[in-house]
Amino acid sequence: MVGVGTGALVSVTLGKGDMLKVQSIMAHFLLIGCFIGIVIPLIMLPSLEWILVNLLRCSESALPAALEYARVIFLYTPLGYYCLNGTGSILRVENRAGVSMARQVMGAVLNMAFDPVFMGWLGIGIAGAAYSSSISMLLVGVAMLVYFYHPATLTVLRPDIK
Repeated sequence: MVGVGTGALVSVTLGKGDMLKVQSIMAHFLLIGCFIGIVIPLIMLPSLEWILVNLLRCSESALPAALEYARVIFLYTPLGYYCLNGTGSILRVENRAGVSMARQVMGAVLNMAFDPVFMGWLGIGIAGAAYSSSISMLLVGVAMLVYFYHPATLTVLRPDIK
């Protein structure tokens, strides 16, 4: 949702030819994403059990596994998700849908590769699946930041964080 709005805003601003404003929008998007990625776990983690039981109607038998998974996901994933969710939209705006698709595929392949490692070989169990998802997202996020900031990248949408 956040990424789609950012993509639309960037498209309109690009249409006006204001590259400085586009870079500013990208920088603000990343900074707001970092802020949201820090605030959501601070709000969700203390009330996670209450949310699972009362709002999501989690059964008593599933609650321990749900808590184990959700604690890891809420601790590690929001920062990567909100900071880098918009990169797919921005890449499509810049007519680089192939890079956006490669980002999605890379994340899925990494997640599938890490699941047996964390869940099976390391014996972490259900939390291992959460670690697998979180680490995959982090690696893809770092790859996207390298993509956007690498000098050889042809992107004109490089965020200007000053």
